[in-house]
Amino acid sequence: MMKKDGYDIKTYPEIMAFDYSDTAKIVKSCDLIISVCTSVVHLAGALGVPTWVMVPSKPAWRYGVEGRMVWYKSVRLYRQRESWLPVVEVIADDLRNLLEVKDEKVA
Repeated sequence: MMKKDGYDIKTYPEIMAFDYSDTAKIVKSCDLIISVCTSVVHLAGALGVPTWVMVPSKPAWRYGVEGRMVWYKSVRLYRQRESWLPVVEVIADDLRNLLEVKDEKVA
């Protein structure tokens, strides 16, 4: 475990990505990616991996001004309006709901 700015950061040395191909393999192994605006979002979208993205109130042009990300059907945008707290709360609720549905399917 690594300490940074007073936070414990868990690292997984066995999961190393040395290039974008390695990153693609890691992304493809995930059920869901939750991220801020990064290149991994585009990689996940291109691979069809479900991805939730926290988008700032004034995003880069590629995230548009409203709605979904037009390039990738698997990417859902969560837009900041004022602060990040409501965005994180909505994502937490949606994740809870997703896990409940998954549990119901398993039972």
